[in-house]
Amino acid sequence: MKRVRAFVTAIIFALLTTAGAKTGMLSQDVPITLQTVFVMLSGLAGGAWIGFTSQVIYLLLGLFFPVFAGSGSGIGVFQGATAGFLFSFPLAAFLTGIIARSSVSLNRIMAAVLLAQTLVFFFGILGMWYFTDWGWNASIRYAFIDLALTGYAKAMFTGLAWYTYIMYRQKKVRTF
Repeated sequence: MKRVRAFVTAIIFALLTTAGAKTGMLSQDVPITLQTVFVMLSGLAGGAWIGFTSQVIYLLLGLFFPVFAGSGSGIGVFQGATAGFLFSFPLAAFLTGIIARSSVSLNRIMAAVLLAQTLVFFFGILGMWYFTDWGWNASIRYAFIDLALTGYAKAMFTGLAWYTYIMYRQKKVRTF
């Protein structure tokens, strides 16, 4: 029963990541979406392995269904400019789950989401450099500089929202 619950949780987070892909702004180079919010939440809420599994399911769904930003799907998406970002999702969810480990420490939660976002950017730069002919400077610009403000803001929002949820569940947050 425990494994079924874990698998269902992973599927739910894969579907939430799909919803996050459809929510945001499509830009010329890299779309700004809410995918990473659900990537990090999958690690925070489900733990390292459920988070990892949910993002692997998300990537597998993308082979057959238009779950990615811009309604992309198929093997071609994994050879495009945003492939590095996609490949980072399972690792970022795992990293978030490992660092946070059901923590109630704001510092630990924020460290988890900020490091996970940094990992996403790192893989985004590598993927953009490898799968395009843009070179390092353009890859760093499009995969990091243009996205850093919104990416880290989403990560901090995710961490603060999770921390608030935990505090509320423990009745340490006052309600009106």
